[in-house]
Amino acid sequence: MRHHSAHHHVKKIQSKIASPLFIEELGLTSGAESDMAETEAALSRAGLVVMFESVAYPNFYLRLDATGLTSGPGGVVKCQLGAADKKNYFIVRAAYPNVFNIESLQFPDVFLRLDGRGPSKNGTSGLVNANNGPAGSYESFVLRQETAGQYSVMSAQFPNVYLRMDCFRGVVNAQVGVGPTEKFRIRFL
Repeated sequence: MRHHSAHHHVKKIQSKIASPLFIEELGLTSGAESDMAETEAALSRAGLVVMFESVAYPNFYLRLDATGLTSGPGGVVKCQLGAADKKNYFIVRAAYPNVFNIESLQFPDVFLRLDGRGPSKNGTSGLVNANNGPAGSYESFVLRQETAGQYSVMSAQFPNVYLRMDCFRGVVNAQVGVGPTEKFRIRFL
């Protein structure tokens, strides 16, 4: 592994969307479980702005709109065609070792929230919305590498419950287990 400062990583990928194989973009190796830990460490050190693109629905991105949200949970999380909207941009922040909070860039101190009580394997439940900080257990996630360049977003509060984007139906919610609608490409800005 090459050792670079977090500043170097930010400068290297600033002002462009990184390739799906972003581990190499960060100057890290890929493949092994320990490499995912290195990637997570790079994300938390660099404080990079990212977008979550659906693998099942290319060019559809996670979007968080917290307009009017002043306290507690609320807001709207949905699919967005194209990447031009700043409501698609997120800052991935380390909360604990291997656990991250996903903060909106457009709405500072507003975090992606997943209530994993009751989701099923068919994706019919599990509320995903936003929470006006501070981030708590419902706003804590584990990024899991599924394949090269593809990641799932698992709730830290509700193990084996994942962020789901079904852009055919326009639904963002939670589901038990990982299928095609629970996989994302993480795009850097």
